[in-house]
Amino acid sequence: MTIAPLRLFHPSKGDRIAAVTVEPSSEPGRFVVTVARGPKRTALTARLFGPFSESEMALAHKSILDGLLGEGYVRAGLGQLLLALQEKNPKVRARAASRLAWRKDRSAVELLLALLDKPKDDVSTVVDALGLIGDARAIPALRVEAEKKLLSRRRAGVEALRNLGDLDGLKAARERAVERLPEALKKIIDGTSAQAIEQALLTVDVKERGLALDTVYELAGLPASLQANARGLAQTARGVVHASEIDKPNMWRYAKSVWKRAMLRHDFETFGFLTRRIEVRGRTAKPTLASLKSGYDGEVKKTRVFGKHTVTYVRRRAWRYLRRLARHQPEAYAVAAAWAIAPYVDGDDVLKGNSPATGRSYLLHRVLFGASQRYDFHGRTMRFVTVKGASGSGAKIAQVSGIREEAFAELWDLSPRAYVILLGHARHTLVQRFALEGILRSPTALHAATHAEVAALLESDDARIVDLGLQELRRRFDPKKPDLELVIELAGSAKDLIRNHGLVWLNETAAVWATDSAWILRFLAMPHPAARDAAARVVSASVRGLPSAQRGALAQALLAHLAHKESEEGAHSGYAEVLRTGLFQEAADATSIAQAIAMLEGSDSALSVGAAILANKAGALELLGATKVLGMATHEKAAVRAAAMTLLAKSLASLAKDPSALFGLIESDWDDVRTAAIAMLDSIDLSPLGLDGLMGLADSTRIDVQKKACQVIEKALTDSAIDVHELLARVGQHPSPFMRAFAVELVTKRLKPGSIDGSADGRVDGRVGLDKLEMLFRAALFDVWPDRKVKRAVIAFLDERGQQDENQAQVAAHILGDFVRTQTQDDKERALMAIVHIALKFPNVKSPVVLTAVPTELKASVAS
Repeated sequence: MTIAPLRLFHPSKGDRIAAVTVEPSSEPGRFVVTVARGPKRTALTARLFGPFSESEMALAHKSILDGLLGEGYVRAGLGQLLLALQEKNPKVRARAASRLAWRKDRSAVELLLALLDKPKDDVSTVVDALGLIGDARAIPALRVEAEKKLLSRRRAGVEALRNLGDLDGLKAARERAVERLPEALKKIIDGTSAQAIEQALLTVDVKERGLALDTVYELAGLPASLQANARGLAQTARGVVHASEIDKPNMWRYAKSVWKRAMLRHDFETFGFLTRRIEVRGRTAKPTLASLKSGYDGEVKKTRVFGKHTVTYVRRRAWRYLRRLARHQPEAYAVAAAWAIAPYVDGDDVLKGNSPATGRSYLLHRVLFGASQRYDFHGRTMRFVTVKGASGSGAKIAQVSGIREEAFAELWDLSPRAYVILLGHARHTLVQRFALEGILRSPTALHAATHAEVAALLESDDARIVDLGLQELRRRFDPKKPDLELVIELAGSAKDLIRNHGLVWLNETAAVWATDSAWILRFLAMPHPAARDAAARVVSASVRGLPSAQRGALAQALLAHLAHKESEEGAHSGYAEVLRTGLFQEAADATSIAQAIAMLEGSDSALSVGAAILANKAGALELLGATKVLGMATHEKAAVRAAAMTLLAKSLASLAKDPSALFGLIESDWDDVRTAAIAMLDSIDLSPLGLDGLMGLADSTRIDVQKKACQVIEKALTDSAIDVHELLARVGQHPSPFMRAFAVELVTKRLKPGSIDGSADGRVDGRVGLDKLEMLFRAALFDVWPDRKVKRAVIAFLDERGQQDENQAQVAAHILGDFVRTQTQDDKERALMAIVHIALKFPNVKSPVVLTAVPTELKASVAS
């Protein structure tokens, strides 16, 4: 058993020094605790406690230490830090508060709280310290700080409350944070995907985006009970920082605030991402002089933004943060260091002179080569340079094989999982090599990694790393006894390569999970929509073989989930798909008409299920009303439109009396609605609508509707109540080429022959009938893009009718006469021949053709 020796200090007692050590006793397997006290290190009096067995040792050691702490002793060095809190210099107090925070010694709480009575420049650091120490006595004071308007004070207060787990204080802080958001973000901060929030945040005016960014990241730190999509919001913040110019005045203070929050909440991924972003940006960005409000006193001052010293401070503090983790939380160091160096890429290294490949990437070099003897650090330039050989000849010191150069190598061995993180996320050649070497030293590290960490290896650009990931995933997957958590992790991944592997396993393991209600709910709730859709298809096919009772229970469970608010748009799509396809009858039996109507006000997923149920419920149409159903027919969701059309199809009797609703639907932008509405018209007699009604149908601009109108018009021509010539005349005025071709066909086939004395059926004489169609003929002949077949049919028709009587001859000759002045030779010859035929038949008709000598054969053909 190994328990490190402790030195304690008493600020006022005579025995100011106390040392506690654990040593083996004379009895095998037993230990004694030695407590030595005295006024100084060279004059201590020892007292032994024990012996204790190994199982008793930890409790005994704690009891003795607690007794000394109860007497007023504190750990060595703590006394000086407590005294430093009373110094006048705020920098000294701030450094002391920060070190006390890392020690988490609660004996400093009262002194720290006293500093808040008269706030000074170090107040934010003091608040940070109180939060990290974690003593509940500080909560009332911290709640006050969390309400401050100044960013530094508010940030420190909220993050301290988060570290203390004060749900009530955080709930109030959340309400204030949401109020600070722009209106567009307030509406979507809950129940929306991280990608949608990121896009909305990037559209915010650049002057307001920084504050919105910091606020979104503040919300990302809240417990899941207060902010359901907190994890996604942290990713959103990183995405916005990546897409923004963080060195600008309206962004830098907020990007720096996010960076400080990341360290306070040990969000290593965000910390590493931002540190690298700041370091690389600092190489080229020029500082800006801007008027900004001070975070300490609230005064507006001319401030140099993103200057060299600021970037240097960030780089140095980042490494100081990792060093303190190594000292005070050694188990966390390797993971934090992994996320700190994972964002670097080969292009970040700029070789100059004798600088090594990481010479300008400060944090990367500190982590990878912090224990190396091959490099010197130049503090003024913040660069590492290669050390010359011992002979002074300029030769470089070579790397010694087998010697590890990374800082705190023993802590990497303590947490080999950090190598897995690097394998999955590192893109720098040196970092990838470092991670591979680490995995070879700790081959079982992959076995202890999470499914997500192993899956991330598949996205590496290094084939060796991808192979490691595939081998580990295959080792974990047994189709007979599958790890379903692994399947869900892979199938729900946002990355295509990983998700494709997961979807294959999802189908291979369907026999195991797709009959278990609990697992069905888990798979249908996967984060990626493609994964949810795939799971829904599998479930819909599998549930058909389940017992009736289980089907009913599963349907009710899915309906209950559907009633809850979606965490993001489409999150319940899998539930809805199974209810509509695999468990529809059970869902319909479990849902009343009133409940189905209420579902129409929910998410799109709930709405689609509710609409489908209503479509199959007797009496639903009467309860909904025609207006509501027609509104459903225009919905963007196909399932809702289908339900509306099903309900309308059940009310054909009422639609037959007034089909105007269908006339509106046949103009719908949705093909499925138009098709269904047109099909319904087949079952309705439209003749009572009269000529105006028929033309209303024909006035559509859509070809599919026009085709239906043509069918209706042809049927109406047999109706004695319809004025055929008037109908043909009005159809002929239609601007659509399709309808015009139809009209020409009708005219040439259906127009009754007639004369000045009246037509054969006694309605309208032929002259009037032909005259009314003049616009149709002219449109067909003079169209910019004429249909040759239609044009020739018109010429032939005018040729025929012009020879029947003088009145029709006059109309035909007038139209054809205008036509021959403009058209091509082929069409012109046809029109001229028709005019000749008319002129021969009726010489008195005015015509552009003057006959001088007519061949006998032509006279004979006209006469016949």
